[in-house]
Amino acid sequence: MLSETWIRQLNEVLEHMPESWLRCTTHRLDIYDESRAKSAFLDALNELFLTDKVTKDNLDQLPTAYDYVRLGHELSSILEWVIGDSYSLNHDQVICFASRIMPLMAILRFSSLQKGSTKIYYEAAEDGSKSNLPFEALDLNLLAEIYCYQGSITRITKAEDIPPHEKDLVVLITSRGFKGRGFVESHVDVVIDVHSDLGAAIVILNSVKNQAYGLSNLVGEVQHVRRRESIAITPTDAYNALSEFINHVPSQIKLDVTDVKSIETEVMRLSKSPLKPVLASSGLSVQYAIFMGFIEKVRTEFPSKQIKFLIPPNCYGGTNDQARRIAACDEGIQIIDMPVDKDRNIITTLDQALDEIALAGAIGIVLAEIPTNPRVEVPDLDHLGVVLRKNRLTAEGAAADLPVFTVDQTFCPNVPLLGCESPLNGVQVISYVSCSKFPSAGECTGGYAAGNIEAEKLMGLIFKHLELCDNQPTAEQYMIMARNFPTMETRIEKAHKNALDFVSHIKKVCPASKLNFVTEEFSSKGFLPSVFSLELDAAGDNDDEIEVNRRQMNLDLIRYMITHCPSECKHCVSYGQIQGSYWTVPATSTQGTTKEKDKDYIIRVSIGAEIDLDALKVCFTAFFNK
Repeated sequence: MLSETWIRQLNEVLEHMPESWLRCTTHRLDIYDESRAKSAFLDALNELFLTDKVTKDNLDQLPTAYDYVRLGHELSSILEWVIGDSYSLNHDQVICFASRIMPLMAILRFSSLQKGSTKIYYEAAEDGSKSNLPFEALDLNLLAEIYCYQGSITRITKAEDIPPHEKDLVVLITSRGFKGRGFVESHVDVVIDVHSDLGAAIVILNSVKNQAYGLSNLVGEVQHVRRRESIAITPTDAYNALSEFINHVPSQIKLDVTDVKSIETEVMRLSKSPLKPVLASSGLSVQYAIFMGFIEKVRTEFPSKQIKFLIPPNCYGGTNDQARRIAACDEGIQIIDMPVDKDRNIITTLDQALDEIALAGAIGIVLAEIPTNPRVEVPDLDHLGVVLRKNRLTAEGAAADLPVFTVDQTFCPNVPLLGCESPLNGVQVISYVSCSKFPSAGECTGGYAAGNIEAEKLMGLIFKHLELCDNQPTAEQYMIMARNFPTMETRIEKAHKNALDFVSHIKKVCPASKLNFVTEEFSSKGFLPSVFSLELDAAGDNDDEIEVNRRQMNLDLIRYMITHCPSECKHCVSYGQIQGSYWTVPATSTQGTTKEKDKDYIIRVSIGAEIDLDALKVCFTAFFNK
């Protein structure tokens, strides 16, 4: 039970909180210290409590908790603080997921990497039913064969029935609705508390036992699973959970089947896919299901063959990291780096890589971004299709298996690649999109995957693994996406037109700087990104000095734009939102886990469909005049 002080403070926060806490997917990087994510925000919030200065303006000026809402946010941080306090734990030891299953998967992954095993116990419901916990249907054999996770699961009546285990990681699953009744037996390492109404779970990490595993390592690994393979509890669900703590009854959003159907119809129309799409809680959630579905397909059909992930090493950091994290758990999977931009062509690189995979008798899954991030390059799709369909031979002279081609279309979700007339026709193609960008207009996270007819069986496995991980959208996410999907094409066209206008202005103001933007040839074919990258022209006595000066100029320009034109400029990582412009250096944000030599220390700018271009141009010009 919360103290009267906590109840009063939560009332104040929920009454005065800024609207952006519920409605924004990205947050300001200029007031964000990644090394103190969450803690800087909570420390500053606590200071407001101590000085009795909890106002909307003061809450709005608090340090950013996380740069992207999928990783965590203000309300999830407060919820974790409250739960941690009720268990007498540090807030870092409490991690809120939108998924009920992924917290357990995080523990299983950690234990697997430690070459250990996990003992899972779950409490029976008070009425004796099983329906309130999503663990009855867990296929432990599937987890062992496809995910390489080892564990056992046992139903118990009460926590005291759990026997001691000297070496195994011990997990207790309960359904107390985030309101723990004090800590359980000391030999339990982790408590996963499932809230059935909110469809989320809390992972509570016990610092008492199994120090050999390393508490900080365990916390970091669980947090990383939420960062890459799932999402944090959504802002609305965190708000509802906090409201329950102070005995308020929040209004629940019920799933509307018509929302689901309308999104599915729109995705099929845009992509020209003949198959029902798979809808997820985020882009990385659906990407994870794609990878795991592909692994199951190969292991079932070709159990003796090696799996190769062909990944652009300079692509979005989450994509790069997730692929390597999967490979780290499975000796039968190898990562092949596939450079795709700057002076390297995706088609040539891919052709060579597929030749090598064929000779090894392996099966490959290719991941490509079209256009690339952040240099906005589009390959010749006809030539790409020829390379993907090319007949290759194994070392023994047998016909090699065709690869699966997955394409991240988040920059240009309006381009159809999955119909029978597509130049990529003839191989299994999966297209996926992060819905936190154009599809939702930046209002929520989400993701979807669509497939061509050749990928029908794989699409079924993708859905299977998405459901296994409980990574489907929430009812609110469905509602927001259904509301915004119908206007997406219009917003893409308007935003592209605005970006083209601003790019033309940049060329006039600083012609010596290098711009990376879609060519007229590809924009005429429907590729209409509203994001571009800029490499400023810098001076110096040698290449190293020039690069140092350029990087500093990048940061100076971003700082100047958000300071002098705050109504139109935001320092964050997103795009596809309706208003304003978004500025970042991808090497320090979206490419955060990419190899250093492949990072792009250039400026990435995204332009919205609604923006005061004149104000943006005046500010940009003033920087260079200065």
